[in-house]
Amino acid sequence: MRQWAGSRSPALQPTKTELAATGPLYRLTTSAWEGVTDCGNLALVYSEDKTPEGKPVAGNLDQVTLTVALTPATS
Repeated sequence: MRQWAGSRSPALQPTKTELAATGPLYRLTTSAWEGVTDCGNLALVYSEDKTPEGKPVAGNLDQVTLTVALTPATS
């Protein structure tokens, strides 16, 4: 996701990088980017959920959440 955000034109800037939260049953890592596009302000939040040992929570599949918000440009 970091490479994708950086390859935009203009590049999205990181606001949080690999912020970790750990509990007895999970390890959540979250990163966020934002930037201005032709359509308006764009924000992305990417969270990856793993077991405390760093393994995928869904068997052999990684589980992630991607949240995207676009605030339209005003004329």
